[in-house]
This record gives sequence, structure tokens and C-alpha cells, in this order.
Amino acid sequence: MIGQCDNITGYLIRQLELSGIFDDVNIIITSDHGMATLNQTRTAAIKPHLNMTEIDQYINYGTGAAIWPKAGYIDSTYQSLLGIGSHVSVWKKDNIPLEFHYRSNVRIPPILLMPQDKWFLVNNSKDPINLRGSHGYNNSLMDMHPFFIARGPAFRSGFVSEPFRSVDIYGLICEIMGLDPAPNNGSLSEVQQLLAPSDYFLATVIGVIVGSVLASFVLVSILIYFNKGIIRKRPKTDSFSSGSRPLLESNIS
Repeated sequence: MIGQCDNITGYLIRQLELSGIFDDVNIIITSDHGMATLNQTRTAAIKPHLNMTEIDQYINYGTGAAIWPKAGYIDSTYQSLLGIGSHVSVWKKDNIPLEFHYRSNVRIPPILLMPQDKWFLVNNSKDPINLRGSHGYNNSLMDMHPFFIARGPAFRSGFVSEPFRSVDIYGLICEIMGLDPAPNNGSLSEVQQLLAPSDYFLATVIGVIVGSVLASFVLVSILIYFNKGIIRKRPKTDSFSSGSRPLLESNIS
């Protein structure tokens, strides 16, 4: 799969180069999620902790499991699953972490399981893992972050960004294409640092700087002009101030 993706990307780049437009085209290559490496030593078996006669529905997809106990068996099933070990989180629906945005829908199961990064849920302890890697873990884990590579006149060259959300890419594409984005959960401000300064932006910055310098020069010139006028109109006075005249001044002829 990796080789196939690499070949497709190489073909795209070669065709753009042959067409003479490679440096004029903006290219974004990314993925929808990351991957975690798996091995047989990091598995957690679920069924030894379930009484299947008390379960209506059970779905295990390796990096998570959804369980619908029969009426009256939610608490007992939950308590039994807590014995699966510290490397697996077990939540009732109301206690699923808020950052998952996975509580309110009617399709969400009464009990949800999620293993730690690189751990894998199996039905029974001797079940093999036929995968080298998987996804679906907590999206805050670096293993779950997708990669993002971009090249083209719209992007800064050689820039390495801090992580950002995939939902921010839509606004980025709209900005590059000059389109008004539809309402969405992303934010262009989160990915603005990826973009190369445009000619308009540079012109605006230069204009602000030049304008500020000219305004400062005019202001200083005005102050100097009025200050000189005040100095010229000031009446002459004795070398002594009124508070320092000699006490016997009236006797001096």
C-alpha cells in the first residue's frame, strides 16, 4: 500500500514537471489518521469478563469495544469489565470523556472500552492479531496524528508546523483557492502560519511602515514649527527671575 501511494505521488509530480507547471501548483498530501504498531504481547481479552447471557449486543473492533447489556445488567457488566486491567479504559455512556464528543447520540452503547496506545482488544486470550498496525485510539496521542505535507507557491518553504486539527485544512484550501468556506468547525487562524506572505500582504506591511514614518515626520515638523513660533514671540525678561530679584532693587538708581 505504501509503495502504491508512493508510485501514484511520483507519477503526479512527474506529469506536473513535464507540463512545466510543477512550481505553480499547490499540492497537499495528508491522511485521515495515524497508525499505531501492534504486536501479540499487548492484547486484552474481553469475553472472559462478560456473561454473554446478559449481553444483547457486543462489538469489538480492536481499538475499542461497544457493549449493550440487557436491561438491569449494565452495572454488573461494567463492574466485571473493570477487571480487564489498567491498560483498558472502561466507561459508562455518561462518563465517556467530553473531548470525544461521544455521549448524546442514541447509537452510543451503554458501555465503551478503549485500550491504551498500541494495545489491542481481542475476544479471547489466544486470539491472534492479524494486523501490523491499527488506529482508533485516543486522538490526542501522537501515533494517531496524520501527517501533512504541502508544497507550492502558497506555502512557506522549509517550514515545520506545530500540530493542528484536520478540520482546519478545509479553510486552508478555501483560502488558497479564493473561495468562501461554508460553515465548519475549522479555523484558518490555526493554519495561517503555513501560508507564504502574499504580495498584497507585503505591500500592506510596507505601506503601513512608510505611512507611519511619514506621519511621524510631519508631526515632528509641525511641533518644531510651532515651538519656534512660541520662542520668537516670547517677551524679553531680565536675567533675574521674579523670584530672585535683589531685595534692594528699588534703591538702585
